[in-house]
Amino acid sequence: SGQATGETTVSTWDHRNRLTHLERRSNPTSAALVSADYTYDVFDRRIGKKVVAGAAPVEYRESYVYDGDHIVIEYRDPDGDAGPQPLALSTRRLYGPVIDQILAEETYPAGGGNNSTVLWPLADWQGSVRDLVQFNSSTGQPFITKHIDYDSFGRVIGVTNGSGQPSTLDSGPSTRLGYTGREFDSETGLQYNRARYYDAAIGRWLSEDPIGFSAGDPNLYRYVRNNPENSADPSGLQEAMSKRETDRFRAAGNPSSPKWIVSQGRSVANLSPRPTPGRT
Repeated sequence: SGQATGETTVSTWDHRNRLTHLERRSNPTSAALVSADYTYDVFDRRIGKKVVAGAAPVEYRESYVYDGDHIVIEYRDPDGDAGPQPLALSTRRLYGPVIDQILAEETYPAGGGNNSTVLWPLADWQGSVRDLVQFNSSTGQPFITKHIDYDSFGRVIGVTNGSGQPSTLDSGPSTRLGYTGREFDSETGLQYNRARYYDAAIGRWLSEDPIGFSAGDPNLYRYVRNNPENSADPSGLQEAMSKRETDRFRAAGNPSSPKWIVSQGRSVANLSPRPTPGRT
């Protein structure tokens, strides 16, 4: 038999079912170990966060600039409103033509500066970032600086550096983009999938599907009908079939047009254009 840990999560949602505040506590009456506040624009895109964490609380703030539904520029204030550091450019990203297809990421030192680091994230067929590649100016060759392994539902089960030695997600050059190319919030351990937040540790959404049963699943918290090997849900609203799965449909003689797939309550992940801001 197990024993309850007493750890408590407190969440606050606004009238549009958007997560606006989250706290993690060691027990229901203790002070928050982590406190995060999130802000959104009129299109329900998350445009900022403020995080307070640690026994001796450290605060930081981030703001985001979008191209469609992709964050292409991030600004970060590493010491919050009370510190001397300004809100400065921290990250720039280049995306491909399909949803969450990250091609390159450029990061800047805390507080600004021109000494940036360029990473080329390499993704698998699900869009999950598996390797981070850098360029060695001394040798003129690219090299892998980090490799990430996930379980079927996206929980990180291993990280190694370029030498194959054990490492961590936040050591050295890193990216917040992870499973299926979505943003991982290290402060909460949740993944931001636009309309909802996903908890890879338990393979479930934090909230019900905003479009209810229209997505075709009677379980409103279940992630892609428990079929993560063949599907993803970049919007948090509807399961999207991977290209590998559509190829299987074709091989079996099934219709494989996007129109037919949508009629089955699914969409096509790797053939979808960039999403249009706003709810569908």
